[in-house]
Amino acid sequence: MSTNDLNAINYNSGGIPYWTPMRNSCAVYHLHSPNRSIRIKQYLFLDYGPHPTHHSMIPPIGSYKAKTETTPSPRLEFEIGQRACGWIGIDYAGKHVAQLMLHGTCIEVRITTGTFTDTELIILCNGFVDNEEENLEESTYHMNSSYYKRYPKTHHGFLVPSSLFARDVSNFGLPHCAYPEWMNGTKAPTNIPRRFGMLSLNSFGILNGNGELHVTKKETPMETFALYTDENRDSMAWVRTIRSVGPKEEEPLWPPQPGAYPCETPMQEWIIEEVVEHYQIFTSHVTKENGPHCAAIKNKNGMYRYVHATPRPGFNANDFFRLIRELLVLQSKL
Repeated sequence: MSTNDLNAINYNSGGIPYWTPMRNSCAVYHLHSPNRSIRIKQYLFLDYGPHPTHHSMIPPIGSYKAKTETTPSPRLEFEIGQRACGWIGIDYAGKHVAQLMLHGTCIEVRITTGTFTDTELIILCNGFVDNEEENLEESTYHMNSSYYKRYPKTHHGFLVPSSLFARDVSNFGLPHCAYPEWMNGTKAPTNIPRRFGMLSLNSFGILNGNGELHVTKKETPMETFALYTDENRDSMAWVRTIRSVGPKEEEPLWPPQPGAYPCETPMQEWIIEEVVEHYQIFTSHVTKENGPHCAAIKNKNGMYRYVHATPRPGFNANDFFRLIRELLVLQSKL
């Protein structure tokens, strides 16, 4: 079954979550055999660029509680040719799942009945790229695909982790203090780099802080963010400049601490000689070989910058740090 009709989807909770009508950009497929079944769900992200972690495998954190006693987490990384990476693990409902990102969408393959081997899931996920068609030009900007673009009053009930660091949460879903504004990359301020390695600036956004909590702070946005993508939007990097996080507008935790996601390198501090007087730099890597990768950066003026990169075959920790170095050396000259 393929459907965009929300009333046709049977939720185990007995009803449709209150936020579903505002987030109806998804397709759901249920595939059955006599003894096995899977559910394939493809959906757009929220307004932010995709955080480089594993959406359906978010471990319990803060006010977020999983629906299962089995702790959700990723277990195995796999490659989609040379263009993307996916993960196999346990999702928020305690189900075995494979997840990947293609064309700026997230795809979840959940086992609902029976068992599937890792090899079967990986072959299935690689099949999603066999017969592709070009996206229409008007759909290539992330800003045109975002929920807040179409539903500007959307508010979600819990703040998802935005990176591999602790207490770094998404500032989206806070319309009372951080109303979002998007523009396509060609209209971004001239001091925003147009490239991040092999990725190009796709969209630029501002959380402009025009709510009641910002009576004395209107001159400084709560956050600005630049979203870089490859031509297929399979790989993305999200460069955020942050004044504060969350509904209470707290400063990010500094120095940063490892977050909830299991990482091969939970924390590493770096020195860049050319800009050592300007920045403190830390990185975190789920895997050193392919990512996802995150960087937490604080400049001498107390402004925070977070860089998140989705996993990509062959995009290793050293490649990521090289791009961070190039970005900071460029920014320090502006």
